[in-house]
Amino acid sequence: MDELWIACGGVRQIPLFSHDFLGLLSNIQPTFTHRFLAEWEARGKIVCVMTQNIDGLHQRAGSRNVYPVHGDYETAHCRACDREFTLNDYCSDVMNDKVPYCSCGGVVKPDVVFFGEPVRHLEAAAREAASCDFYLVLGSSLLVHPAAGLPLYAGRDVWIINKGEVPLRPGWRRTDADLDGFFQAVAACLK
Repeated sequence: MDELWIACGGVRQIPLFSHDFLGLLSNIQPTFTHRFLAEWEARGKIVCVMTQNIDGLHQRAGSRNVYPVHGDYETAHCRACDREFTLNDYCSDVMNDKVPYCSCGGVVKPDVVFFGEPVRHLEAAAREAASCDFYLVLGSSLLVHPAAGLPLYAGRDVWIINKGEVPLRPGWRRTDADLDGFFQAVAACLK
């Protein structure tokens, strides 16, 4: 039995978080900031996006080189045979409070990092950080590790744009701002 899908009393149930999150996911859209970053990537100004978010909004906005270190719900895999599923393949089961199963009988688990599982893409994200000319940290408290350590690999300048306090290192810059408002102002200046 897969411990990730077991509730109290040993009854197999879909985690409430996945059910609730997928219900919200269908109602949210990429923000101005997501679209701005995707446009900058298309213009060759951004090499990649490293995100702790599991919502897939960067990809939906058009970003192609994304490192979702906590995974996302866009895909899932069978825990028994490793067959890949898309969100469309398994979402209806989750939304109908059913555990999704593969044809082999294995449980289909979303490709999100649950508590106690290792993060993904960390080595590739650290390599990208080390080779960058400029590293932006957007909307992060820099408190969730190990992803919070990625700016430490930055080969050059680090600029943090976040609403609220964050731990700073010498030489790092910080702007206390709402991301959409900040990037709307940047976009206006670039016109």
